[in-house]
Amino acid sequence: MSIAVADVATVSPEDPVELAATILADGAPVPGADVAFFVHHTSEDGDEEGGVAANAETDAEGVATMLFAGSADLPAFSDQTVTGYSAALVSSDGRYCRSGSEVASLDVPCAGSACDGG
Repeated sequence: MSIAVADVATVSPEDPVELAATILADGAPVPGADVAFFVHHTSEDGDEEGGVAANAETDAEGVATMLFAGSADLPAFSDQTVTGYSAALVSSDGRYCRSGSEVASLDVPCAGSACDGG
């Protein structure tokens, strides 16, 4: 099983931010899979953290997407800088499986409450 995510970049805080993950098993799409998207960030102290931002189900092509209206909707505090995102398959009992993606770049001008200036 493989999970792939692609780099995302936006210019304006109002630009939509779409996270996407493609799940394949033996080269074939996996429809109906529950995918958790994790947003990764660093704090002003340099600490790296992350957490689940959303869950979505894969379509017939094995692609799960999550659309945020703008980067202010991404989960981050004013002292955090978003650096990337990843995805993981969620098992039927709600736990995150060992199958996960690499971290893709998430280049946005601001995120969360930092878009409000604090």
